[in-house]
Amino acid sequence: MPSDVVFSKSQHTGHYLILASLLALSILVLKLYQDWVSLLLVVLAYCAGVLILWLDEFYLHRLYCENDSDGLATRSTIFLLSLPLLSIFVLTSTGSIFGVAMVMAMNSYLCLEMWALYQEPILFKERFFSSFAVLKMSQIQRFCLLVTAYVTVMWLMWLWF
Repeated sequence: MPSDVVFSKSQHTGHYLILASLLALSILVLKLYQDWVSLLLVVLAYCAGVLILWLDEFYLHRLYCENDSDGLATRSTIFLLSLPLLSIFVLTSTGSIFGVAMVMAMNSYLCLEMWALYQEPILFKERFFSSFAVLKMSQIQRFCLLVTAYVTVMWLMWLWF
């Protein structure tokens, strides 16, 4: 389900402003403004992470979805369960600033989407957990809190360790 059906333009703008703020914070804390190559890599990777999610949402889903009710690959349950494991690996083991910035952007964007939809259980379920039968508001809220805690810990690990 494309996000133009789910999110308004002002919500998209809000998401991008929050993501830009997080990028600016990481540039300041990591002092990337002192090394233009690292700065360029982080900005490109961050944009690439958001672009992957955006492309899947607006273009790529047409290649693998047979109808509009099929979910997006980057919002599927298997993707959402594997992204934290991949992110932890990239953050702790690769030493790649490009990879870290890309997974941080993806995690942050998905967290923002979840919070934007958490009060709409039907839309939340269709977007993120289409294979589950029923989701209660309390389950959705706990999941969003868990994802927020995870993303916060990931940001803290990247910025201060």
